[in-house]
Amino acid sequence: MNVVLFLLGDPISMTVNADIVLFRIPLCGKCKQVVANLAQVKKDRPAVKVQIFTLPDHIGLAQKNGLLTVPALLIKGKPYKGVLSTQEIFSALDAPI
Repeated sequence: MNVVLFLLGDPISMTVNADIVLFRIPLCGKCKQVVANLAQVKKDRPAVKVQIFTLPDHIGLAQKNGLLTVPALLIKGKPYKGVLSTQEIFSALDAPI
């Protein structure tokens, strides 16, 4: 089950300059699994850029992208919710835009 965030705030303007963006909460077990999967992706594809944002510190950016659960990812600008395996992440990276 994903954690639903009920924090509201104005979207903030930040530049997301990465192939993969993860929104997480530090004590979230599922978030830790996604971080481990992203580490494997980086190991296999060092050129992939990853940004990790902690909530609620970056809630505005998450809301701006329609992501109100954790873990949540943006892969090439497309939102994904929940734990993605490394294979699912690779598939999303390789999908046409």
